[in-house]
Amino acid sequence: MAQDNSPNNTMAMKCRHSCTKFTDQLKILINAFNQKTYPGYATKRRLAFNNTEESRIQIWFQNRRARN
Repeated sequence: MAQDNSPNNTMAMKCRHSCTKFTDQLKILINAFNQKTYPGYATKRRLAFNNTEESRIQIWFQNRRARN
């Protein structure tokens, strides 16, 4: 079967690769949420990874609390 090198296929492959990294981070965030639903500043700072801001972690916790 021939490979499809169209821009849409390439974009989907890149997104799929970056989502794998997020999956690891998501597991860590879920575990942290199960321990404490309202993390402090130090916890949010520890959970913020290389390219993730603390504000994004805070938003994730807010959204997670709203879903539960």
